[in-house]
Amino acid sequence: MKKGILSILMITRFIFLALALFSVVFLTKYFVVQNLESNRLEMEVFYNRMIYSPNALAYVDNVTGRAYPGVIDFDKFNSENLDKTLNYTYKRTLAAKLTLGEFTPVYYNKEWYDRFSPLKRMRGLSGVLTLEKSLPVVYEDNDKLYPAILKVEILKQKT
Repeated sequence: MKKGILSILMITRFIFLALALFSVVFLTKYFVVQNLESNRLEMEVFYNRMIYSPNALAYVDNVTGRAYPGVIDFDKFNSENLDKTLNYTYKRTLAAKLTLGEFTPVYYNKEWYDRFSPLKRMRGLSGVLTLEKSLPVVYEDNDKLYPAILKVEILKQKT
């Protein structure tokens, strides 16, 4: 009789030990992040750097040195300035198109924008992610302020 009770206790202990071990392994695998998806974050950081950086598009007051977010310096609104100030070491991953009102679009990394642009229509099949934003801004030209809508389209190669 004692051997039977002892064996039942050993079996229940073994089952509880197996359940505890299984739950520890399951919870560890569940909560440990194995793949970090940073493409969207990189596009958001690029967008913020383009809009709010005093060296990129934001208007900077000459007297105070303050950058005004939401106010675009029209003298800085060109492709050469964007390519120069937003200098990434690996340019084949990001490209952008900016449209301010009815003006001609301005590009960051136009060569790669033209390569990525046909791929964005393929949605999930392509290796390109798209971020589109519209922002009401004011642009400064010859010390006068004009309201406009800034449309930004950022294309990023999936990595």
